[in-house]
Amino acid sequence: MIDPYKILDLEPHATLEEVKSAYKELAQIYHPDKHTNHSSSVQKRAHEKFSKINQAYGAIKLIYGKERRFKKEKKENEKKNKEPKQHKEKNDFEETLKRAERGYANSQFNLGIMYDQGKGVLQDDKEAFKWYRLAAEQGVAQAQFNLGLRYEKGEGVPNDDKEALRWCRLAAERGDASAQYNLGLRYGTGEGVPQNYVLAHMWFNISGFQGMEAANKNRDVSEKRMSSEQIERAKEMARNWIQKKSKSI
Repeated sequence: MIDPYKILDLEPHATLEEVKSAYKELAQIYHPDKHTNHSSSVQKRAHEKFSKINQAYGAIKLIYGKERRFKKEKKENEKKNKEPKQHKEKNDFEETLKRAERGYANSQFNLGIMYDQGKGVLQDDKEAFKWYRLAAEQGVAQAQFNLGLRYEKGEGVPNDDKEALRWCRLAAERGDASAQYNLGLRYGTGEGVPQNYVLAHMWFNISGFQGMEAANKNRDVSEKRMSSEQIERAKEMARNWIQKKSKSI
């Protein structure tokens, strides 16, 4: 069969309303009742044309019907896939809340993340801060760093750079690579602390040792501002810190 859109003198991207309009116009022209007074050959051609128009219109309606069903099924499937995810997140939140309320530090930290990101519960900066702090006070390094960031940005708590630095330092000392990187940036720029390239290099080195690639890049940049003696001292400080940390684990 010839392309149904061509039969109706339409482009393939024509809307259903345009298809209906074109069909109605052509059907009026070639309807057999319009040619009863013409010769048999003209009536035959009109009948053939009218038949093709109907077939083309029927084929295009079928295409649109399939597309609508496909879109409807896709939407329903997306809804079905979304609902189990939301249900699972809500269940995870409820279970985590129970453990957090019993005092489990890691659960308190995870609950902070859930409030922070709005997973299984409405996003709430104050609640996120509350649970991060409870976990941080039990020594969870990631919670300490997240708490420091919230003091730094004023999320769920008034901005307080001294508190931000304190919690960042605690997290860095406990081995959190992100906190170590943040501390390196602070010493490199003099943000909240006296600028000190040796300490910046040391913390970048320690963070990079744990896989923080950005820390290694910043360490290399800081070396351009340091003497060879400062670089060696910073490296020695980093080695001593890593060795001491390894023995304590």
